[in-house]
Amino acid sequence: MNKLEKILTIVASSLLVVGLVIFISVLAVNGFNLGGLSTVKYEAITHEVSEDYAKIQFDISVGDVTIVKGEEATTKAICYENKRLTYNLNVEEDTLVVTDNNTMRRFWTIFDLWGNKGITLYVPHNTYTSLLVKNNTGTLNVSSSVTFNTITARLETGSITLNGDASVVDLSSETGSITLNNVDVDSARLVTATGRHVLNNVNVTGNLNIEVDTGTVKLTNVKSDNLTVDSDTGTITLKDTVVTNTMRLAASTGSINFDKSDAHDIYARTSTGSIKGSLLTGKVFSTKTNTGTISVPSNTAGAGVCDLRTDTGVIKITIAA
Repeated sequence: MNKLEKILTIVASSLLVVGLVIFISVLAVNGFNLGGLSTVKYEAITHEVSEDYAKIQFDISVGDVTIVKGEEATTKAICYENKRLTYNLNVEEDTLVVTDNNTMRRFWTIFDLWGNKGITLYVPHNTYTSLLVKNNTGTLNVSSSVTFNTITARLETGSITLNGDASVVDLSSETGSITLNNVDVDSARLVTATGRHVLNNVNVTGNLNIEVDTGTVKLTNVKSDNLTVDSDTGTITLKDTVVTNTMRLAASTGSINFDKSDAHDIYARTSTGSIKGSLLTGKVFSTKTNTGTISVPSNTAGAGVCDLRTDTGVIKITIAA
C-alpha cells in the first residue's frame, strides 16, 4: 500500500467513525426510537367497507399487515399513510382487494418506513374462504380469531406469523422468519431464503414441508402425517414432535436434534453437523459417519427404519423412557 492509499484509507475510516457517532447521537436525541429517523410522518387513516365478501387479497409494496376479528358488522382498516403512501380497499367479485399507491424513494424506503405501523384489518366474520398476500416489504400477522380455508403469502422482506387455523397453508418469504402458533391445518408448505422457522403446538393432518436456505428450524409439539425439512445452513430441532408415517430431514451445514420425537420411518442427512437426541420407539437403525462416533440402541425387530448419515459429526440416539 503506497502513501496515497494509506491516506485515503485513514480518511475513509475517519468518516465512517464520524458518521457512526452522528447516527448514534441522533438516535440518543430521539430516545433511541428508530421512528424518529423517519423522513416522513404518518397519519392513521380509517377505511370502512360495507360490502360482504368471502376472500381477502393484499397486493401491496410496503406495510406490515395484521388481520384480526373486529367487533363491528362491517370491515374497518386502520392504515398509516402519508402523501407518498396511501392504501385502497375495494370489493371486487366477492374479494376484498387491498392495494397501495407508493411513490416513496426506493433507496430511502427503509428510513421512510420507520414509524410506519402498516395496516390493521378488522374483519366482521370469523371464517373466510381464502387469504392471498403479496408484499415487497412488510410482515404478515394473522390472529387466532380469524380462520381461512387457504392462506397463501408471498413476501420479499418480512416475517410471517400465523395464529389462526386453515386448511391449506402456503407461505414464503425471501428474508424473514415464519412462525406458526397453536394452528390446525390440513397441509402446510413453508419456504424462506433467510429466516427461522418456528412451529409451536401445530397439528397437520397431511404433509408438512419446510424449506430454508439460511436459518434454523425448531418444531415443538408438532404432529403431521409426513414431514420434510430441507435446510442448507441451520440447525433442525424437533421437540415432542410425532409424525405418523415418514420424516425426512436434510441439513447441509447444521446439526439435527431429536427431543422425544418420532416417526414410523426416519431419514436424516447432514453434511457438517451431528445427529443426536431421543426417540420414542425402537427402530431398525442404519447409520454412517465419515468423521465421528456412532451410538444408537439395538435394532427392534419389525420396527420402522431410522437411517442416519452425516459426513462430519457424531451420531448419538437414545430411546426416551
